[in-house]
Amino acid sequence: MTGARVGIGWSRPHFVELAGAVDLRALRGAWPTVSRYGPCLIVGTTLGPTAAGLYMLASRIAEAVSDTFLARAASLVGDSLSEFARRACQAIPPAVMGSAVLAIALPSLVDLRWWGAVLPAQILLLGALPAALAFVRTGCVDSGATEARWQTLQMLGGVAAVAFAAPFGLVAVAAAALVPAMALAIASLWPIQRRLGAKSHPLLAAAARPCAGAGIGGLLAYVLAGPIGLALDPVPGLCLLIASGWLCCLLIRGEPAVTVRPTIARRFRLGRANPA
Repeated sequence: MTGARVGIGWSRPHFVELAGAVDLRALRGAWPTVSRYGPCLIVGTTLGPTAAGLYMLASRIAEAVSDTFLARAASLVGDSLSEFARRACQAIPPAVMGSAVLAIALPSLVDLRWWGAVLPAQILLLGALPAALAFVRTGCVDSGATEARWQTLQMLGGVAAVAFAAPFGLVAVAAAALVPAMALAIASLWPIQRRLGAKSHPLLAAAARPCAGAGIGGLLAYVLAGPIGLALDPVPGLCLLIASGWLCCLLIRGEPAVTVRPTIARRFRLGRANPA
């Protein structure tokens, strides 16, 4: 209950002090919000509200996969390299598999008026690969200022690419959004190599099989999507495609051998120790 109205006045010394305190680290918390809503705003002002809604649906599907599987913070302290690589690659199989079967899954979940979001969502889901490399880089970079510069480059590159491709349609926007992400992901290999040194080779070796399994499993699901989608209803076809692609991915990664063989060997040893 003030005795006078509260107003805003201009003060050059205070403005200079405020502007001097604003750096990349101070703006670091704003970049994810700009990266999330900036492209949708550009698409809406360029292509209209319908395109903005379709792009929002496509981007939220890809964002949900990355945020779900890469939510926990990463750190090399106390984590083995193989475990760290596994955590970084765990978003790739569902993203690749989802991109392959999304043309069957999405029409059975939403109205057909959202069909225009299928192909952009398939393209944006492939952004899990640069997101995984950014996950590794975040665990390797120690300085907050360095990570703030990476986030600034990611935000500026993503918004600029969307603004350039927006007049050409949603598919062009989705493809252009992956270009700066892939460029930063390739550039992330240098700080990872510098931080880990000789230890980076086991990290890459541990990530090779999960990435190869995800790629081949997704390719198998993509090849089978057309015939299965025409022969079966959406839900049974979706279940069959995901199961076949995921089984192929697990076989390449070697996970069934790791989980089954010790159990069989343990039972065999127990049987030999107790013949009765």
